[in-house]
Amino acid sequence: MGSGSGVLFCAAESRRRDEPLFATASRGLAWALLEVPRTWRSDPLDGCGLPEPVVARLRAFAAVGGCRVVFLRRGFGPVERPVLFLAVVRSREPFLKGWRLDSYEDLLDVDLAAEARDPERSADNLCSGPLLLVCTHGRHDPCCARWGLRLYRELCRRAPEASWQVSHVGGDRFAANLLWLPWGIFYGRLAAGDLERLLDAVDRDEVLLDRFRGRGCYPFPVQAGEYFVRRESGETSAEGPRLLGSRREGDGRWTLEFAARGSVWTPRVERRPSGERVRPTCRAAGESHVPEYRLVGMERREEGGR
Repeated sequence: MGSGSGVLFCAAESRRRDEPLFATASRGLAWALLEVPRTWRSDPLDGCGLPEPVVARLRAFAAVGGCRVVFLRRGFGPVERPVLFLAVVRSREPFLKGWRLDSYEDLLDVDLAAEARDPERSADNLCSGPLLLVCTHGRHDPCCARWGLRLYRELCRRAPEASWQVSHVGGDRFAANLLWLPWGIFYGRLAAGDLERLLDAVDRDEVLLDRFRGRGCYPFPVQAGEYFVRRESGETSAEGPRLLGSRREGDGRWTLEFAARGSVWTPRVERRPSGERVRPTCRAAGESHVPEYRLVGMERREEGGR
Protein backbone atom coordinates (compact mmCIF):
# COMPACT_ATOMS: atom_id res chain seq x y z
CA MET A 1 0.00 0.00 0.00
CA GLY A 2 1.22 3.50 0.63
CA SER A 3 3.44 5.18 3.18
CA GLY A 4 2.39 6.94 6.35
CA SER A 5 1.81 10.06 4.23
CA GLY A 6 -1.12 8.36 2.52
CA VAL A 7 0.67 8.10 -0.85
CA LEU A 8 -0.35 4.99 -2.76
CA PHE A 9 2.60 3.53 -4.65
CA CYS A 10 1.91 1.54 -7.82
CA ALA A 11 4.92 -0.73 -7.17
CA ALA A 12 3.67 -1.62 -3.71
CA GLU A 13 0.26 -2.49 -5.14
CA SER A 14 1.85 -4.62 -7.86
CA ARG A 15 3.86 -6.52 -5.27
CA ARG A 16 0.78 -7.05 -3.14
CA ARG A 17 -1.05 -8.59 -6.08
CA ASP A 18 2.03 -10.65 -7.05
CA GLU A 19 1.59 -9.37 -10.59
CA PRO A 20 3.67 -11.43 -13.08
CA LEU A 21 6.95 -9.84 -14.11
CA PHE A 22 7.59 -11.73 -17.33
CA ALA A 23 6.63 -10.35 -20.75
CA THR A 24 6.76 -6.73 -19.52
CA ALA A 25 10.14 -5.58 -20.91
CA SER A 26 10.01 -2.30 -22.83
CA ARG A 27 10.88 -2.53 -26.51
CA GLY A 28 14.18 -0.99 -27.51
CA LEU A 29 16.56 -2.12 -30.25
CA ALA A 30 18.98 0.83 -30.23
CA TRP A 31 19.63 2.88 -27.12
CA ALA A 32 21.39 6.26 -27.05
CA LEU A 33 22.48 6.95 -23.47
CA LEU A 34 23.84 10.38 -22.59
CA GLU A 35 25.31 11.47 -19.27
CA VAL A 36 23.29 14.45 -18.01
CA PRO A 37 23.95 14.79 -14.25
CA ARG A 38 21.03 16.93 -13.18
CA THR A 39 17.41 16.54 -12.08
CA TRP A 40 15.38 15.19 -15.01
CA ARG A 41 11.86 16.34 -15.79
CA SER A 42 9.19 13.77 -16.61
CA ASP A 43 10.32 14.08 -20.23
CA PRO A 44 14.11 14.30 -19.75
CA LEU A 45 14.67 16.16 -23.02
CA ASP A 46 12.23 18.88 -21.95
CA GLY A 47 14.12 21.72 -20.30
CA CYS A 48 17.29 19.64 -19.99
CA GLY A 49 19.63 22.58 -20.63
CA LEU A 50 21.37 20.93 -23.59
CA PRO A 51 21.98 22.92 -26.77
CA GLU A 52 18.88 22.93 -28.98
CA PRO A 53 20.60 21.19 -31.94
CA VAL A 54 21.62 18.35 -29.61
CA VAL A 55 18.07 18.01 -28.28
CA ALA A 56 16.75 18.00 -31.86
CA ARG A 57 19.23 15.29 -32.87
CA LEU A 58 18.24 13.11 -29.91
CA ARG A 59 14.53 13.61 -30.55
CA ALA A 60 15.03 12.63 -34.20
CA PHE A 61 16.82 9.44 -33.15
CA ALA A 62 14.09 8.60 -30.63
CA ALA A 63 11.44 9.06 -33.32
CA VAL A 64 12.82 6.13 -35.33
CA GLY A 65 11.04 2.86 -34.58
CA GLY A 66 12.84 0.76 -31.97
CA CYS A 67 15.16 3.59 -30.90
CA ARG A 68 15.31 4.97 -27.37
CA VAL A 69 17.05 7.96 -25.78
CA VAL A 70 17.74 7.99 -22.05
CA PHE A 71 19.87 10.05 -19.69
CA LEU A 72 22.47 8.75 -17.26
CA ARG A 73 24.02 10.12 -14.10
CA ARG A 74 26.09 9.05 -11.11
CA GLY A 75 25.50 12.23 -9.15
CA PHE A 76 24.65 15.87 -9.70
CA GLY A 77 26.74 18.72 -10.98
CA PRO A 78 28.78 19.42 -14.10
CA VAL A 79 31.08 16.82 -15.63
CA GLU A 80 34.17 17.75 -17.61
CA ARG A 81 33.62 15.23 -20.41
CA PRO A 82 30.15 13.67 -20.54
CA VAL A 83 29.77 10.09 -21.71
CA LEU A 84 27.67 8.93 -24.65
CA PHE A 85 26.89 5.23 -25.07
CA LEU A 86 25.14 3.44 -27.90
CA ALA A 87 23.75 -0.05 -27.29
CA VAL A 88 22.30 -2.21 -30.05
CA VAL A 89 20.09 -4.92 -28.59
CA ARG A 90 19.49 -8.11 -30.53
CA SER A 91 18.99 -11.74 -29.65
CA ARG A 92 22.45 -12.70 -30.92
CA GLU A 93 25.63 -10.60 -30.80
CA PRO A 94 24.39 -7.33 -29.28
CA PHE A 95 27.00 -4.62 -28.98
CA LEU A 96 27.86 -1.54 -26.98
CA LYS A 97 30.14 1.37 -27.77
CA GLY A 98 30.89 4.68 -26.11
CA TRP A 99 32.46 8.09 -26.47
CA ARG A 100 33.79 10.78 -24.15
CA LEU A 101 32.56 14.13 -25.43
CA ASP A 102 34.58 17.31 -25.00
CA SER A 103 31.24 19.14 -25.11
CA TYR A 104 27.61 18.18 -25.68
CA GLU A 105 27.87 19.70 -29.17
CA ASP A 106 30.31 16.89 -30.05
CA LEU A 107 27.32 14.55 -30.10
CA LEU A 108 26.41 16.20 -33.41
CA ASP A 109 29.53 14.62 -34.93
CA VAL A 110 28.32 11.10 -34.05
CA ASP A 111 26.09 9.50 -36.68
CA LEU A 112 24.01 7.40 -34.29
CA ALA A 113 22.09 5.60 -37.03
CA ALA A 114 25.26 4.62 -38.88
CA GLU A 115 26.96 3.58 -35.65
CA ALA A 116 23.97 1.38 -34.79
CA ARG A 117 24.25 -0.39 -38.14
CA ASP A 118 27.97 -1.16 -37.85
CA PRO A 119 29.55 -2.59 -34.69
CA GLU A 120 33.02 -2.04 -36.20
CA ARG A 121 32.75 1.72 -36.60
CA SER A 122 35.15 3.62 -34.37
CA ALA A 123 34.34 4.71 -30.82
CA ASP A 124 36.30 5.50 -27.67
CA ASN A 125 37.36 2.46 -25.70
CA LEU A 126 34.85 2.88 -22.88
CA CYS A 127 32.99 -0.43 -22.91
CA SER A 128 35.10 -3.13 -21.34
CA GLY A 129 32.08 -4.53 -19.49
CA PRO A 130 28.30 -4.37 -19.26
CA LEU A 131 26.13 -1.44 -18.23
CA LEU A 132 23.79 -2.00 -15.28
CA LEU A 133 21.24 0.80 -15.31
CA VAL A 134 18.85 1.43 -12.43
CA CYS A 135 15.86 3.65 -13.07
CA THR A 136 15.74 6.38 -10.41
CA HIS A 137 13.54 8.79 -12.37
CA GLY A 138 11.32 10.06 -9.57
CA ARG A 139 9.79 12.90 -11.60
CA HIS A 140 8.42 10.31 -13.99
CA ASP A 141 7.15 8.03 -11.21
CA PRO A 142 7.80 8.22 -7.45
CA CYS A 143 8.32 4.44 -7.24
CA CYS A 144 11.43 4.72 -9.40
CA ALA A 145 13.06 7.00 -6.84
CA ARG A 146 11.68 5.23 -3.76
CA TRP A 147 12.93 1.75 -4.72
CA GLY A 148 15.46 2.59 -7.44
CA LEU A 149 17.73 4.85 -5.39
CA ARG A 150 18.12 2.24 -2.64
CA LEU A 151 19.14 -0.34 -5.22
CA TYR A 152 21.46 1.99 -7.11
CA ARG A 153 23.42 3.00 -3.99
CA GLU A 154 24.13 -0.61 -3.09
CA LEU A 155 24.86 -1.59 -6.69
CA CYS A 156 27.26 1.33 -7.04
CA ARG A 157 29.12 0.14 -3.95
CA ARG A 158 29.47 -3.38 -5.38
CA ALA A 159 29.98 -2.65 -9.10
CA PRO A 160 30.92 1.02 -9.51
CA GLU A 161 32.24 0.78 -13.06
CA ALA A 162 29.06 -0.78 -14.46
CA SER A 163 26.48 1.18 -12.45
CA TRP A 164 24.48 4.19 -13.59
CA GLN A 165 21.23 5.87 -12.70
CA VAL A 166 18.99 6.05 -15.76
CA SER A 167 15.89 7.98 -16.74
CA HIS A 168 12.59 6.24 -17.47
CA VAL A 169 12.94 2.83 -19.16
CA GLY A 170 9.39 1.53 -18.58
CA GLY A 171 7.59 -0.60 -16.01
CA ASP A 172 7.26 1.87 -13.14
CA ARG A 173 5.13 -0.52 -11.08
CA PHE A 174 7.90 -3.12 -11.17
CA ALA A 175 10.43 -0.89 -9.39
CA ALA A 176 13.21 -1.27 -8.68
CA ASN A 177 13.96 -1.80 -12.37
CA LEU A 178 17.37 -2.63 -13.80
CA LEU A 179 18.35 -2.75 -17.48
CA TRP A 180 21.39 -4.84 -18.43
CA LEU A 181 23.00 -3.66 -21.67
CA PRO A 182 23.91 -4.62 -24.29
CA TRP A 183 21.70 -7.68 -23.79
CA GLY A 184 18.60 -5.57 -23.28
CA ILE A 185 17.59 -7.73 -20.32
CA PHE A 186 15.13 -6.13 -17.91
CA TYR A 187 14.78 -7.08 -14.25
CA GLY A 188 12.06 -5.95 -11.89
CA ARG A 189 11.40 -5.84 -8.13
CA LEU A 190 15.10 -6.03 -7.40
CA ALA A 191 16.31 -5.34 -3.88
CA ALA A 192 19.77 -5.01 -2.35
CA GLY A 193 19.53 -8.62 -1.18
CA ASP A 194 19.36 -9.76 -4.81
CA LEU A 195 22.58 -8.09 -5.88
CA GLU A 196 25.08 -10.79 -4.95
CA ARG A 197 23.39 -13.41 -7.10
CA LEU A 198 22.59 -10.84 -9.80
CA LEU A 199 26.23 -9.83 -10.16
CA ASP A 200 27.32 -13.48 -10.11
CA ALA A 201 24.84 -14.13 -12.93
CA VAL A 202 26.09 -11.11 -14.91
CA ASP A 203 29.66 -12.38 -14.58
CA ARG A 204 28.50 -15.71 -16.04
CA ASP A 205 26.27 -14.08 -18.71
CA GLU A 206 23.24 -15.74 -17.15
CA VAL A 207 19.78 -14.53 -16.10
CA LEU A 208 17.83 -14.65 -12.85
CA LEU A 209 14.48 -16.02 -13.95
CA ASP A 210 12.57 -14.98 -10.82
CA ARG A 211 13.34 -11.28 -11.48
CA PHE A 212 13.33 -11.51 -15.29
CA ARG A 213 10.93 -9.18 -17.13
CA GLY A 214 12.15 -10.08 -20.60
CA ARG A 215 14.40 -8.83 -23.37
CA GLY A 216 13.74 -5.59 -25.19
CA CYS A 217 14.54 -7.06 -28.60
CA TYR A 218 11.29 -9.06 -28.56
CA PRO A 219 7.59 -8.10 -28.60
CA PHE A 220 5.57 -9.17 -25.56
CA PRO A 221 4.19 -12.51 -26.91
CA VAL A 222 7.72 -13.62 -27.82
CA GLN A 223 8.96 -12.51 -24.38
CA ALA A 224 6.27 -14.73 -22.85
CA GLY A 225 7.29 -17.68 -25.01
CA GLU A 226 10.96 -17.20 -24.14
CA TYR A 227 10.14 -17.10 -20.43
CA PHE A 228 8.17 -20.36 -20.59
CA VAL A 229 10.92 -22.09 -22.59
CA ARG A 230 13.56 -20.92 -20.11
CA ARG A 231 11.42 -22.18 -17.25
CA GLU A 232 10.81 -25.60 -18.81
CA SER A 233 14.28 -26.17 -20.32
CA GLY A 234 16.44 -24.71 -17.57
CA GLU A 235 18.20 -22.46 -20.10
CA THR A 236 19.88 -19.65 -18.13
CA SER A 237 22.28 -18.04 -20.63
CA ALA A 238 21.82 -14.36 -21.40
CA GLU A 239 21.68 -15.23 -25.09
CA GLY A 240 18.86 -17.60 -24.25
CA PRO A 241 16.69 -19.79 -26.46
CA ARG A 242 17.03 -19.07 -30.18
CA LEU A 243 13.80 -17.85 -31.76
CA LEU A 244 12.93 -19.94 -34.82
CA GLY A 245 9.49 -18.58 -35.58
CA SER A 246 6.38 -16.82 -34.34
CA ARG A 247 2.83 -17.18 -35.65
CA ARG A 248 -0.30 -15.42 -34.51
CA GLU A 249 -3.15 -17.90 -34.37
CA GLY A 250 -6.01 -15.52 -33.79
CA ASP A 251 -7.27 -13.10 -31.23
CA GLY A 252 -4.71 -13.09 -28.41
CA ARG A 253 -2.98 -16.42 -29.22
CA TRP A 254 0.47 -17.16 -30.60
CA THR A 255 2.50 -20.25 -31.42
CA LEU A 256 6.24 -19.75 -31.07
CA GLU A 257 9.23 -21.94 -31.73
CA PHE A 258 12.60 -21.82 -29.97
CA ALA A 259 15.76 -23.92 -29.98
CA ALA A 260 17.30 -24.56 -26.56
CA ARG A 261 19.50 -27.28 -25.11
CA GLY A 262 19.38 -29.55 -28.14
CA SER A 263 15.60 -29.44 -28.46
CA VAL A 264 12.99 -27.44 -30.31
CA TRP A 265 10.33 -26.04 -28.00
CA THR A 266 6.93 -24.91 -29.23
CA PRO A 267 5.04 -22.89 -26.61
CA ARG A 268 1.50 -21.72 -27.29
CA VAL A 269 0.71 -18.57 -25.35
CA GLU A 270 -2.47 -16.63 -24.77
CA ARG A 271 -2.87 -12.96 -23.89
CA ARG A 272 -5.74 -12.04 -21.61
CA PRO A 273 -6.68 -9.13 -19.34
CA SER A 274 -5.47 -9.21 -15.76
CA GLY A 275 -7.97 -10.51 -13.24
CA GLU A 276 -7.70 -7.35 -11.16
CA ARG A 277 -7.68 -3.77 -12.33
CA VAL A 278 -4.21 -2.26 -12.05
CA ARG A 279 -2.79 1.23 -11.59
CA PRO A 280 -0.05 1.05 -14.24
CA THR A 281 1.79 4.05 -12.79
CA CYS A 282 1.49 6.25 -9.72
CA ARG A 283 0.35 9.12 -11.93
CA ALA A 284 -2.29 7.12 -13.81
CA ALA A 285 -5.75 8.68 -13.73
CA GLY A 286 -7.35 5.37 -12.79
CA GLU A 287 -7.10 1.61 -12.83
CA SER A 288 -7.38 -0.67 -15.84
CA HIS A 289 -6.93 -4.30 -16.82
CA VAL A 290 -3.42 -4.91 -18.19
CA PRO A 291 -2.35 -7.71 -20.56
CA GLU A 292 -1.00 -10.90 -19.03
CA TYR A 293 0.20 -14.08 -20.72
CA ARG A 294 -0.36 -17.71 -19.88
CA LEU A 295 1.00 -20.93 -21.30
CA VAL A 296 -1.66 -22.89 -23.16
CA GLY A 297 0.57 -25.77 -24.22
CA MET A 298 4.18 -26.76 -24.87
CA GLU A 299 5.61 -29.29 -27.30
CA ARG A 300 9.19 -30.48 -27.41
CA ARG A 301 11.15 -32.45 -29.99
CA GLU A 302 14.80 -33.15 -30.57
CA GLU A 303 16.52 -30.50 -32.67
CA GLY A 304 16.79 -31.79 -36.23
CA GLY A 305 13.89 -34.20 -35.64
CA ARG A 306 10.34 -34.00 -36.91
